[in-house]
Amino acid sequence: MNDNPWEGKNYKLVQEFHSGAISEMAVSPKHNICVTMGQDGVAKLWDFINMKEIYSSKFIGSGTAIDWLPDSPANHGRVLVAGFNNGVVRVLQINRNEF
Repeated sequence: MNDNPWEGKNYKLVQEFHSGAISEMAVSPKHNICVTMGQDGVAKLWDFINMKEIYSSKFIGSGTAIDWLPDSPANHGRVLVAGFNNGVVRVLQINRNEF
């Protein structure tokens, strides 16, 4: 018995994400965006309505956790906290071209 449902079938790649596994994803509670963290150390900002990557940043270490800070008048729902396997915790702010 074959356990692979994709074997022998034609399929179309609709999106390419990271060079390795995606370790974490956080969907914005306020905007139509999400951020993925990869084992490759890359954080990517996505527009999930238009199915496109907005931008990405490479960091040292594999991403292990990410979450949005609560929306406030000071951060406008644009700040996340990301954890990495090297013990580093980074605060990421959504800007026009980069974290």
